[in-house]
Amino acid sequence: MTKVISNKRVFISFLISLSFLIPVTGWSSPISIGGTVLEIPNPPGFAAVTPQMTTLFRLEQQFVAPSNEHFISYIAESEIPKSLNDELPELGRRFSVQTAKELIGVSVSKSYFSKLKQIMKAQNDELFKKVEKTLPGLLENVNKGITKQFGMDPALSISQVVPLPPHEETDRTLAYSLFAKVGVRDEAGNPTSEVCAGTEVLPVVKTRFLVL
Repeated sequence: MTKVISNKRVFISFLISLSFLIPVTGWSSPISIGGTVLEIPNPPGFAAVTPQMTTLFRLEQQFVAPSNEHFISYIAESEIPKSLNDELPELGRRFSVQTAKELIGVSVSKSYFSKLKQIMKAQNDELFKKVEKTLPGLLENVNKGITKQFGMDPALSISQVVPLPPHEETDRTLAYSLFAKVGVRDEAGNPTSEVCAGTEVLPVVKTRFLVL
């Protein structure tokens, strides 16, 4: 359990993903969304998290938003040996593939996605304000889950979420970023905070909606 407490970057990396509610390089992993199989190529320099990475695999399950379905996550290839040795790796960067549960069985057309993008762009600030209101409850459950599984309370928190306008848009994608102030206990058990950044890409592939 000391490993979890001492690796602040692990929690910070996971927490950023909660703000978005809506292994060998070159390999790919198949996922199925509503019966449609998609091949997800490994990002260059990254490898998939597997059940054999016991501690990391169990921990990341605590950080999936209730509204999302999680398929696969990736970490730097250099951190794979440590993860397979049941140690927590450095997670300055990670990559996650999810989808919105309510859209799993929906065939997302270009026109449907166009309307969805319009809503998100027009209501970006308002949507994030709603997310901020739900975060305390989500994090309370996350802290309880970690305490139950690992026997410690990391006192995780997110505040001052600042969404940025979309910086990329096509007929099949929308991408935007955010900054957030993340709180967690340090190695000595004292409260500490750090400002972090995250990016979310919403692509439609074979009429299926993804959250990257």
